[in-house]
Amino acid sequence: MPACSGGARPSRPRRPRASRSGRLRAVRGFASQPCTTLRARAWDRGPRSGKEVAMALKIYSVTIEMLRRLRPVIEKIGGKDANLADQLRRAATSVPLNLHEGAYSQGRNERARWHTAMGSAAEVRACLDVAEALGYVEAVDHGLRDSLDHIIATLYRLTQR
Repeated sequence: MPACSGGARPSRPRRPRASRSGRLRAVRGFASQPCTTLRARAWDRGPRSGKEVAMALKIYSVTIEMLRRLRPVIEKIGGKDANLADQLRRAATSVPLNLHEGAYSQGRNERARWHTAMGSAAEVRACLDVAEALGYVEAVDHGLRDSLDHIIATLYRLTQR
């Protein structure tokens, strides 16, 4: 008998699970459709306003652009301090990942992801300050710092709704 057939251990009768989220049921209902359709339909559901969704979508592209601008800085810091470069890279990638995860969450989870993204953006700013203070990089581009401030401010507004 194959190990995956379930005959190797006694099976318990399974209780049907009640889904706590009507939104999740709605998203699962569209699972056979292409990802773009799933994404668009998931955005339309839930208690949040269209303004929050638009704000989250716009800031996502800003975070991806921030990552592109950070890449050469991370490589330069990595030549001097691999640990700081790794921490900067992890914090920088955490921003768009948590932002997007928050966009597909509900209630407190949504706010928690956006708070995490905001904290990671602040950590990126602190890593850049440390790299400058230790002389690993020259002055960091003001445009990069401005985009970080913009990201943090937008995430702050999202968490206050």
